Amino acid sequence: MDLPQDKNSLCIFCYHRANTFDLSENCDGFSESDFLKLFSTYIHLEKECYEKVPVAQLMFCEKCTEIITSFCECSSKMELPCLEMNSQVQKLMQRMMDADKRQFEVSLFGRQFESSVHEDIMKMRKELIFHCK
Repeated sequence: MDLPQDKNSLCIFCYHRANTFDLSENCDGFSESDFLKLFSTYIHLEKECYEKVPVAQLMFCEKCTEIITSFCECSSKMELPCLEMNSQVQKLMQRMMDADKRQFEVSLFGRQFESSVHEDIMKMRKELIFHCK
């Protein structure tokens, strides 16, 4: 493999010669910055790991660009189902919060279980509501 002489001409992933095309043209409008944020979020990478990276200087080879494009396409396809799931989570959370306001039903519910079981269920409900927000 011949080594390129120009600065920033190697792919950041595989170190092969990089292409000079705009990622957003190949990746459903995702820019290099968008991809980096999306990918980092997906793999649970802390923002501090990439926030100082000069994103405009990042380059990708043809093969890595194909993989990135496929990743972005998958992300786009998942966005709508995720939004729908979030909507359903919010609806369920709202039903739990509304139910907790009806003290008579809360009391009836509590009588169905032994005290320790009821406490565990109520703790779980509290955690569910907290994590749904």
